[in-house]
Amino acid sequence: MQTSSGPRPLVKSSIELILNHQASTGAYLAAPGYGTYDYCWMRDGAFIASAMDAHGHHDSAEAFHRWVARAIERYADKVGLLEGNLETALRGTENPLQPLDDRYVLHTRFTVDGEEGSNDWGNFQLDGYGFWLTMLARHLKTTLADPTPYLRSVDLVRRYLSATWELACFDCWEEYPTRRHSTTWAAVARGLTDSAGLVSGESAGMVSKTITKRLLDDAAVHGVIRKFICDPRSGSAPVAPSVGLAVAGHERVGRVLSEDAIDGGVLLVLGELGPLPPNHAAIRATLSRVEDTLVVDGGVYRYLEDEYYGGGLWIVLAGALACVQAKYDKARASEVLDWIEQQADADGYLGEQVDSALRHPDRRSPWVERWGPPASPLLWSHAMYLLGVASTKM
Repeated sequence: MQTSSGPRPLVKSSIELILNHQASTGAYLAAPGYGTYDYCWMRDGAFIASAMDAHGHHDSAEAFHRWVARAIERYADKVGLLEGNLETALRGTENPLQPLDDRYVLHTRFTVDGEEGSNDWGNFQLDGYGFWLTMLARHLKTTLADPTPYLRSVDLVRRYLSATWELACFDCWEEYPTRRHSTTWAAVARGLTDSAGLVSGESAGMVSKTITKRLLDDAAVHGVIRKFICDPRSGSAPVAPSVGLAVAGHERVGRVLSEDAIDGGVLLVLGELGPLPPNHAAIRATLSRVEDTLVVDGGVYRYLEDEYYGGGLWIVLAGALACVQAKYDKARASEVLDWIEQQADADGYLGEQVDSALRHPDRRSPWVERWGPPASPLLWSHAMYLLGVASTKM
């Protein structure tokens, strides 16, 4: 058990695990040995790089950010094509699982060589690019590194996000592509703000202000930051299309999430990675709602209706909870870190989620049969643990 003065037992091994599974190109493999996750995600990688910066491994973070810049520049023509056909592109496609035609999409994940994957995936995800802009800006501020190698890729991402932010898209869990998501909007808004000093152009800054205002307006009405953003025209969230298939993570005909659903992913943007003022009442209210409804000991459910691998407690979100609580209640943050450490296996590995308190245990077996056991180790889980540890020392 951790003492108030002793070192955290998984810090050294977590850093080594990440460094050992960073490709020579700079990419971080999401989950070594887990075929489905044999890619580098923008979202995961951004947090992993931030964890490396937080623990002094700036070269690792720099290598990742250089890899991202190269990957984005490789597909720069997509942004130009999008801007040249914007009206047509924003009409979407006939497929409810594909809100934006792939011709215009900057993918959410790439091979370690920075190439798009060839298999079918929900690649239209915007939050990862927002997180990347923020983590890159923080890296450059911390290290005083030359921003020149990143200017073109930053400009491309800012233009891409400014053009697409209001579309429905897959969320940070790669689900619910017919919806608009608070966590995605918050990540995009903060990323556009944090990257403003790197390139010229006022339009992205206006987009950030617009997103933040709409998040604040929604929070003012409901008191908390909800999972979904309501359609401004109707005042309600869109419902799942009336088709006989799963149109998102687990939303299907006859099973649509409430407009008032809370998502643990909001923990990723409640603190310094989100656009809301740190003393805003909605932050404390949302944190309290998450603790009351989604937390068991230190683990955090994604949301109550989650069926993925039975809907377990996510270590990624436990790390995010520790980061947020470190600003308000360091003792609570320490308890959460204790819980995370207790979930490590004999090799010191942290998985994606744990099955000690499944929300829907009958749904676990179908996922195991499909993909095998939940991913372990998951580098993002180790990164969020490292960020939680760093937050308690600030």
